[in-house]
Formats: sequence, structure tokens, C-alpha cells
Amino acid sequence: MKALAELRKQLPNVTEAQMRADGYCLWLVWQGELNTILEQTLADYGGVCIVGSQGQSLWFFFTQDVFLSAARLSVWARFNSPRAAMQIFPARLQVDTAQRRMLIFDEPLWQQTFAMPSTFQVWVHGAATLALAALPGISMKETPGLPGMAANTWGLLDADARLPYQSSFAWYAIVHPVGNPLDKAFQSGWREFFGHVENLLRRNKLRFSLHNYYLTFPLDGLRQFKSWCQEYLALVDRLKAENPDHYWPCVQAIIDKKGVNYTDDLPQRVGIDWDQLSPDYPYTAMRNALLLGDEFVFHPARFAASSHSSDDWCSITLRSDEKSSGTPLPQLLPSSMMGANPQCFYCGQRSHITAECPSRTMPAHDGKVWNEMATFSFTDMMVAVKEIDAQFAKEEPPTMQQLAAEMTPCGTMVRAFYDIAWPTQLRSISIFWRLRGKDMAKALAEQPAPEDDSPLWPLLLSFTEREPAALDKELQGLSHRFPKDFRIASLRGFVALEQGDYTKAAQLWKEAEVYSTFPVIQAWHVFLQARVEEFQGNLLQARQMYEAAKLMTPAWSMLEQRIVVCDIKRGFSELALPPLTALVEQNGNYFNKFLIDPEIERGSIHVFSCLLGLWAGMEARVEQEESRLAHLQDELVSWFMPGNAFAEATAERIQKLMAVTQYKNYVAYQSIAYGRVRIERDLQSHIRQEAKRYKDEFTKYVERLQTIREESAWFPFQRVMADFTRQYNKSVESLNWAMRNGFQTAETFKKAQILVGEEAERMKRLESRMRFLRIIRDATLFLLSLLETFFWIELVGLIAIFVLLPLLLVYGDKIGMDMVVSVASKQRWQVQKVLFFFITIVAIAVAGLRTALRFEAIREKVFAKAKKKEETRLEKRKKDVQRGQSKQAAAKK
Repeated sequence: MKALAELRKQLPNVTEAQMRADGYCLWLVWQGELNTILEQTLADYGGVCIVGSQGQSLWFFFTQDVFLSAARLSVWARFNSPRAAMQIFPARLQVDTAQRRMLIFDEPLWQQTFAMPSTFQVWVHGAATLALAALPGISMKETPGLPGMAANTWGLLDADARLPYQSSFAWYAIVHPVGNPLDKAFQSGWREFFGHVENLLRRNKLRFSLHNYYLTFPLDGLRQFKSWCQEYLALVDRLKAENPDHYWPCVQAIIDKKGVNYTDDLPQRVGIDWDQLSPDYPYTAMRNALLLGDEFVFHPARFAASSHSSDDWCSITLRSDEKSSGTPLPQLLPSSMMGANPQCFYCGQRSHITAECPSRTMPAHDGKVWNEMATFSFTDMMVAVKEIDAQFAKEEPPTMQQLAAEMTPCGTMVRAFYDIAWPTQLRSISIFWRLRGKDMAKALAEQPAPEDDSPLWPLLLSFTEREPAALDKELQGLSHRFPKDFRIASLRGFVALEQGDYTKAAQLWKEAEVYSTFPVIQAWHVFLQARVEEFQGNLLQARQMYEAAKLMTPAWSMLEQRIVVCDIKRGFSELALPPLTALVEQNGNYFNKFLIDPEIERGSIHVFSCLLGLWAGMEARVEQEESRLAHLQDELVSWFMPGNAFAEATAERIQKLMAVTQYKNYVAYQSIAYGRVRIERDLQSHIRQEAKRYKDEFTKYVERLQTIREESAWFPFQRVMADFTRQYNKSVESLNWAMRNGFQTAETFKKAQILVGEEAERMKRLESRMRFLRIIRDATLFLLSLLETFFWIELVGLIAIFVLLPLLLVYGDKIGMDMVVSVASKQRWQVQKVLFFFITIVAIAVAGLRTALRFEAIREKVFAKAKKKEETRLEKRKKDVQRGQSKQAAAKK
């Protein structure tokens, strides 16, 4: 007994359908080992296996071929008797963006159980009666359902064994090379590539027709369809990898053969814009892509509004070629921005014509929208896109201008869509008219010049409200008054553009280029001329003009972006990928721009594959950057002391960068990578500067310590200097270590930070102590010098008293000094005491005066003597060391 509810548990819950299709569900049950003919036949007739388990599976068919396959198996079962049975009933298939598939049908059918009958049976739901009536040889015999089957009208399928029941699946494949047939590269490239394709066609025995560079051939049956897609995609991959000279990009569409007759004009009757197809990958309806099985992946086309129908166009790739790593990139173009119109000159969308572009009345460009986009994850972007479509699905939808004015994710996405090509829009005119200089990037970053009193400014403000013809007439009148004002021709170019006269617009912008006052304004007018060529499909000429504008202002990255888009539109997506990658690596905002650009449909598969590779690489890099940031945090701890201002500021920067990882966006991730590099560079620069500063500080400390040593070389009271000497020795030890090291390791750098502070304090103490010791030293030296002088003067005086006074008593009478001799002889001791006291006073006075006048010279002499003695001692010590080393060397020999 098989229960359908068991299969229901295995189905995913698809809430956001990318494709919906009504068709038929086939419930296959069997006992034992399933005969592979059953599954193969169902697949050959367009059956898509949705889910399967032991003994049962669910299949979905888009068409009535489900009955043809059942009839074919019924006839086969009459001769083989397989232990299997089938149920066929109406169902709906839903497929989401991840290509998960879910079936929807009535709840009673889900509750069914099925007992295996004794013979092969095909039970058909009563709702399929009308479909069976249109198929010859197949009928339904109304029969009561088996126990466990839903309470509906059921019948057993009966097939006439004489009919073949051929599948109705058949297609036409059309291959068309891209490029200009008159180009020599096209002729040689297409000739070589066609030789390989022709061999592939002949090997598969496919008849083909080549007319006007459109290669057309039929694909009869699903096996042939699948085989062709596999071999063609493999051929393209092989030629690109092994023999790129033999490869030429081609677009391909595969259309249903039913109801279509082959004629030479078939490519024009297909109803598809060949210039919008991406090279290399076949385009077909979604239902056809699903028939190919799980080996293939389909990508919905973005050049038309999606109806979620199985008939919508998509491109096909091999699943083995898909990027297996990273987050899948979503399709981010709202249905409300798609359409059948030509691309808008201003924004590139197809939902409106140029003269009705919403950007005409949007606020001036400020560039901030891309900073806001940098905080959006892919999920946020997808939600915002769905919200845009939901807004326009209302009975009274808002305008694009109203949505763009909202400060919501939806509003941000709308502003971003219209900001991609902002230099071509009306709101950019006032900005570019006021630019100055030669460097466009620098000019745009600076404040534009103020508006002058020209009458053109009021006309520019009223541009969208005036009739183009009347405005052009008024501008012509101004041109007579101001014949060399480039702004008149510039504005007339936009008037001609909105009138649909693109040739005139280009001519007027050429005239404005000639009269432009600054190179940046000239480059902008060349940019507009190139945009006209691009808009008209002259992509090679447009590319050349963008290149010419680059010569005028090389730093304007917008020109490189347009060159990339031109290459993509030409069909040479592979050529555009290297500059695209360089643009994104230079400025991550271009990742988001290319992700939502409506003009790159032709190369969307190549572009998205490239972006996915960049995203996967950035995801892997951010993982490394997170570990590097954590390592930087550890380095801050190992290199710097707690409380260091630079370390705290750097730690804060690291925390901010690590917080950015919550934004799953390329720009945010790129800022982490670049921010980490800047932090690391700043850290290394700061360490080098600090190490140099520390070395300079220690050099100054050495000089100060040398001064202290010289001043303390002679001091009479060594016990007083015990603490001073201890501090001095510590400084010598620290400074010797500091002068030997370069502080290039965390340990030495951190120790240097400590020593700088310690030595600063120690120097203060030593110098403070030295000032006190200097006072004691100088006072001592002064006193000793004074005593020395006093001693000799006093000695001379005493000698004079004890020698000259007796001589005076003896010889005084002879020289006429009777009175003095008389007094001195009577009061000899009193005279000696008076003379002694007088001489002492004179000695003190003379000694003090002499010492004060000669103290500096005395001190320098004493210091010089002490220094010489110290040098002699050091020289002797050096010689002793050298002598000892010589003896050791001799002993070793």
C-alpha cells in the first residue's frame, strides 16, 4: 500500500515562485525493482520527476503528452506485465529561484493510498476527459476507483495498440554569430567556429540551413534536444580553454516547432530581440529547460517583464559549469522596470520611452545612495525588489518619483536603479555645467562653482514643463546673444533628444564640446555623444568615443564602465570581464551597479558568473580578514601598554570593521579588507615613528647622563652619593640596553615604552639630586679654596710677625723708629695679638675675594684633572682587557 502523503513530506515549500505552470501530475507506483523503460519513456515524453522514494514517484507533464506516454506504456505492458500502476490528475507546478519544485493539487488527492493491482493500470482523473477526447486511439473507460483513491470520477486508460503515439516534442534551433559581418575578425572567427559546429551537426545527423548568418536546424525529440545542448556547451567550453582562436561568440534560440514552418525569415518571426541574447548559452522557454533534467540550470531572461509563465524565456547552462561556492546572486530587476520599449537614453530601462523617464524629475544626484546600498545584503535587495513590484501591483500604484523619495529600502533600490547612468540624465546638467579643471573625479568631489546670472538657469529649471519646440526656439534666440556659450548648444541637445532627433542631439553636443571652457565639460559632452551612438546600437563607435573621453579625463571610472557595457552589448562578454573585475576591485560600488544594471542582459550570465567568483573570493578573504583583525587586536596588547591612546583608537577601529561583517555586501566586505590593510599600515608606521622617538629620547637621556657623570666625577663625600650612584648605575644599565636595540619586536618595543617613562622620572630625580650635590660640591670646593688661600696668607702674616717684629726691636733705633720700638718693647705680646688679628682679617678678606674671582677657573681645573684621571683609568682598563684577550687567543693557538 503506497501513500501519496509520504511523497508530500519530501517536497519543498515554494512560497516565492519564479515559474508557475498548469499541467498533469502522474503518480507512479511499483513493486520490486522498477523497469528503467518506465522512467525513460516518461522522460522522453516530457515528464519531469519531481520527487521519488522506494516504490513510488511523482512526475509532472506540461502537455497532453502525459497521455501519449501512458498509452505507449500500456501497449508495452501487454507484453511485459510490469508490477506497476499510474494515476494521472490535474496539478500545478511551482519553481522558485533556487529551482526547487513543488506540486499543488486538491487536498483529497494528497490523502490517497494505492494498492498495487495485479496488472498494469493507468487511472485517469475525470477532469482530463476533454484532453483525452482530442487524442486519437486513446479513450477512458469510466470505472469506480480502488479503495484508498480520492472520491472523484476515475477511469482506466485504454490505448489502441495499432497507433505509434509519437511524442509531439520538436524544436528549431537557431544559431547566430555576434559582431559585424564586414569585420575581418568576424569573418575569420566565424569561419573557424562554424567548422566545429558543422562537425557537431553532422555527427548528430542534423540537417541544417545557413542563411544571412543564421544557422537553423530541427531538433526532433527530447533526447536530441538534450544531446545538442550538452555537446554545444561542451564544445564552447573546450574551444575557449584549448583553442580560443577557433571560438567566436554566438547567440542561440531554441523554439517550439509546433505550428511553425521553416522559412528563411524564421529568425525574424521568432519574436525575440537577438541583440539581447547572451552568447554561448541557448535560450528557450522555461518549460523546455525543465525537460532537460537536473544536469542543466536555467536563468530567467531579464529583457522582458516576467509573467511567471512556463513560456518565459530563459538561458541554459550546464550545472557542472555553475559556481559551486559562495552565495548565489539574485536577479534584481523588478518587473515594473522591464518592458518592450527601446532602452531609455537616461536610465537604460525598457519600461518607458526616453521622454517619459522618471529620472527627469528626480532630485539632483548626490552619490549617497551607493553608501546606503553597501549596507544591503542580497536578501535585503531581493525583498526591496519584490516590494517595488508589490507597490506597482496596487490598484492605485505610486509613481517612481514617489518611491524614490521614500527613505526605505524600497526607495533606496529605486534611487540606485536610476543612479547607474546619472551623467546622461537631465538632473546632471546643472552639475556638469559648473565643473572646473581637468580631473573629472576631483572635480565631481569638489563643490561646483556657483550659478551665474545667465538666463539659461531658469530655462533649465522649467525644462520638463516646457514644450520642446518652444524651448528650442527660445534657446535659438539666446544663441544669437551668446554665440559662444556652450550651455545653449548643450541644452538644445537634450531638447533634440526628447524630440527623437538623435543625430541633431549629437551634433549640438559636438558644438558644445568645441565651446566648452574646461576639459571636464568637454569630456562630458563627448560622453553624451558616445551615449547617443550606444543608444542607437552603434556600439563600436560608442566604445571608441568613450575611449576618446578617457584621454581627456583618465580618472573618470564611469567611462570604463560604459566601455564594459558596450562590449557586453556587442556580445563580447568575455572581453569585458577583465576590465569589469578591475573596476570592481578598484571601487566595490561597481559590484552593486553591475548587479542591478538593466543594460547588461546580453552578458548577464557571464557577468553574474564573474561577480559570483568575485563574491566567493571576497567571502573567503573576509574570513581571513576576521582572523587577521583578531590577530591585530592581540598585537595591540603585545606591543602597547594599557591606556595607550593610539592602541585604544586602533582597537576601536578594529571593532567597527568587525561589526561591518554583518552586512553581506561586496562593498562592506571590501571595506573590511581595505580597512584592515590601512590599520596594519598605520600600526607599522606608528611603531616605526615611536621606535625612532624612543631612540631619540634615549639618546637625549644618554647626553644628560653624561653631563651628570661629568659633574659628579669629583665629589669629596662618597657616602653621601651612595643612593645617587645606585640610581645612576640603573640608568646606565637601562640606557645601554636601549642603545643596543632597535625596538622592532613587541617585547623590546613594549619594554622601551616602560623604560622611557622610568628614565624620564629617574633623570628628574638624578638632576634634582645633582643640583643639591652640586651645591654641596661647589660649597666644599669654594671652602677648600678659600681655606687654602687663607692658610697661605695667614702663614705669611705669622712669619712676618714672628720674624719682622724682633728685627724691628733690634734695628728700630737705627732707622729712627724709637717710639715704635719703645711701645713694641713694652707691650710686645699685645702688639703681636693686634697684628695677628689684623692679618687674620686681611687673610679672610683676600682669600674670599680671590676665591670668588677665580672659582670658575679653579673648578674647571679640578674637573679637568678628575676627567683626565678617569680617562687614564679607562684607557688602562681597556689595555688590560686587550692584553687579556691576546693572552687567551695565544693560549687557544
